[in-house]
Amino acid sequence: MHFGLKLRQHIPRFLSAYMERPKEPTPGAWKNAFDEASMCSFPPEDILIEGTALQLKDKGRDTLGERQMRSHPFSTTLLDGLDVRETVRHWYEKRLYVREEFSGRNKVGSVVIIFDEDDGPTDAGAHSAAIDEAPHVMEHYPYCAHWHGEHTQESDMAFYATDPDEHVVGPGICRCEYGGLLLTSPPGRMWPIWEDPHLRHFRRKSHVLLAAGLQLTREPVVLYISPHPPHPFLKRIALRMGLRVLHMPLGSLSPQRIRRLRTFHILAHHQARSWAHRFIPDP
Repeated sequence: MHFGLKLRQHIPRFLSAYMERPKEPTPGAWKNAFDEASMCSFPPEDILIEGTALQLKDKGRDTLGERQMRSHPFSTTLLDGLDVRETVRHWYEKRLYVREEFSGRNKVGSVVIIFDEDDGPTDAGAHSAAIDEAPHVMEHYPYCAHWHGEHTQESDMAFYATDPDEHVVGPGICRCEYGGLLLTSPPGRMWPIWEDPHLRHFRRKSHVLLAAGLQLTREPVVLYISPHPPHPFLKRIALRMGLRVLHMPLGSLSPQRIRRLRTFHILAHHQARSWAHRFIPDP
């Protein structure tokens, strides 16, 4: 009986939302509103990805052990408290041991999530020409961009994704799929990494994201979530910078979470946020 009531409540609501969704008046009308300078994200999707990044950082800290401790014989101060275990272990020495905790050495800064590698050109402005010169090369994620966080609780982002023009789902609303992304905070520091001549020698777009993450991180650890470990060359670069790349397999995220994270929408302008919920399901 309870299950039947749920069906009667939910099905008409779904049909009503589906039937009320506006249709494109003429082919291409919804696409004409786009302007590269005014494009923005869909806030509910921002909340999802920022929350996931925080959870991944916590998981990375747990993996590394955020707090490291060292024991010393007691001299003049208790430091961070009595270390009972070491005191008992060295009981024959007839002296106390105190602990000193080091926090912050394993804090996670930038987060790089790679859903799918892409061997296509890393220059966002030249990908069309490169494809024309080599028509046999299939580039799955040709759209490369970076966004700045709109407030202090949002991260700067750089990403590569599918072509927005392929799925225009509403007036000034395009649906895309991430191939990979970089999140870094505090916001306002991201530069056009896809046009940076110092990063163009990296063959994979995932390598560009990790290299940029190493430059932007404010903490000693960069979290790298991907199907494959980071390239040894990039790990050596991190060590020279005094940083560490922590790899976490993409499989540590559930398939449902991956599917929700990968799909996102680009809006033509901030005004589109007022009607975007009519065309975009809750993430």
